[in-house]
Amino acid sequence: MSQAKGYKYDESYPDLLVKHLSQGLSFESFGGTVGVARSTVYKWIDDYPEFCEAKQVGIQKALEFYEKILSAKVSGQDIEGFDPKKSDTSCLIFALKTRFHEIYGDRMKQESTIKADVKVTPAFEIVEYDDYDEDQALS
Repeated sequence: MSQAKGYKYDESYPDLLVKHLSQGLSFESFGGTVGVARSTVYKWIDDYPEFCEAKQVGIQKALEFYEKILSAKVSGQDIEGFDPKKSDTSCLIFALKTRFHEIYGDRMKQESTIKADVKVTPAFEIVEYDDYDEDQALS
């Protein structure tokens, strides 16, 4: 695909993006890693299908990253290259709830009640059967 003016897209970016995201970093910060604006990185999603796919894979790897750390923290397990004792459980939960809010975000049920002080008048007169006078109705 031809590169538009101002683009610095490189064929290695999909692999770099997956690696970047799998370290728990955000998609938006990838622009800083490769030296382009955030808007450019978002444009690459539309222009380069392999980059879009790499974003999706990388987001799943980021989720795995945070879940592994949290799991290790809770269970006391060691992760190669990472000391779970130095991690803050609240920060990990916050990261999961904000970065992966579709899965871990708080679900809120919202209800609303509307009170209206409006008098409704029918467009026709309601006549009770007992008050009905057939002769008067026909005249």
